[in-house]
Amino acid sequence: MPSRRTFCTQLLSALLLAAAAGPGAPLTHAQPASTPNQNARAASSQVTAAGAAEIVRQQYGGRIMDVQTRQRDGRIIYQVRVLQDDGRMRTINVDGQSGKISNR
Repeated sequence: MPSRRTFCTQLLSALLLAAAAGPGAPLTHAQPASTPNQNARAASSQVTAAGAAEIVRQQYGGRIMDVQTRQRDGRIIYQVRVLQDDGRMRTINVDGQSGKISNR
């Protein structure tokens, strides 16, 4: 069984590759398949999950651990968990339409 660090490194690599590939890129083993309802919601957003991860990585540094897609008030919000260099875990919300970091 791979170590947690190896898994996290592989996940980060997959997220960065997905961000570089852009929207419409084929799914990889690190990206779970979406349901049709999730696909419809994601289609209305301007920022992808991988794009949200990249926004957070650029702003906060550290290591991206997880990205979850949520819907709030009819809008897509990406909750990005980042392990900061000082060892703290933070959850940063990114608006799926604008790409802005929100404090809600």
